[in-house]
Amino acid sequence: KKKKKKQKDSPIPEAEYVETFQKVKYSFNLLGKLQHFMRDPSATDLIHMLFSALSMILSDVCQKEMAAAVICPLLTQKAINLLNSCVNPAERTVWKDLGDAWFVTRADWPNGKDIPMYSPRFSDGWSPPLLQPSSEEADREKPPRGDLPPFSARTSQKPQIMQVMYDFMGRNSKELRVLKGDMVEVLDKSKQWWMVRNTKHETGYIPNNILEQTDNQPGNRINQSPDRSSAAILHSSSRPEEVSAWLKDQGFSKLTVRSLGVLTGAQLLELSKNDLIHVCPEEGEQVFSQLCAKKSAGMFGP
Repeated sequence: KKKKKKQKDSPIPEAEYVETFQKVKYSFNLLGKLQHFMRDPSATDLIHMLFSALSMILSDVCQKEMAAAVICPLLTQKAINLLNSCVNPAERTVWKDLGDAWFVTRADWPNGKDIPMYSPRFSDGWSPPLLQPSSEEADREKPPRGDLPPFSARTSQKPQIMQVMYDFMGRNSKELRVLKGDMVEVLDKSKQWWMVRNTKHETGYIPNNILEQTDNQPGNRINQSPDRSSAAILHSSSRPEEVSAWLKDQGFSKLTVRSLGVLTGAQLLELSKNDLIHVCPEEGEQVFSQLCAKKSAGMFGP
């Protein structure tokens, strides 16, 4: 009995609770950002799952006080809008009990700009890219307007070539549609959204957090039409090494290439959308979309 009592009196370290609450808030922000790209499960489904876990954790008054004291990260407006649109009455009560730090954006929080950006850490050392602070959210949603000075007046540096990490669908004439793996030339970095030019010499604004550095130099791929003669082509008769080359050429991650590169072309083409998502949770849907698009265009050889 004494042993059991001793175990009960040895609570989980406070730091672990704080980290859990921070990750829940971070999850709300991610879901707010990605809600329109999610299904099975949807962002709403995951919100309900998170509140189910929160309700169990917050059954202790001490945990409620601890959660209310967790300020960083503050929720984005998109996260708050998502929560307002989908929580049920019981979940709303739980949310309300968490306090102002779970209701207010960085822009509205006193000295919110001074609160450091939050980046979660996991046991294996992995950490995701930083989410943009919500004080800049309006800039991301509304690209700069008005007349722009000539490109030469915006920067004294040589144009920078960068690679697109995620698909982005432009929603108006000022935004540029880009796909994962595209190479673009950065023309203007003076705003939160950067102006870029693609291989078709089309220009427009895209969020700067979907770009990554590349070793390509200006003129290698931007000022020339893509050389499709050397591009990897997928056939039903493709060997595993040719499948790997095609996946790499499409810009998929090393993990996806390693997971699917053991298949022949015929085996890859036979996989369903669910099969691909099961094997590659992060990019399975994009692989399926690429395969469907090329099948529709009749781009696969025999």
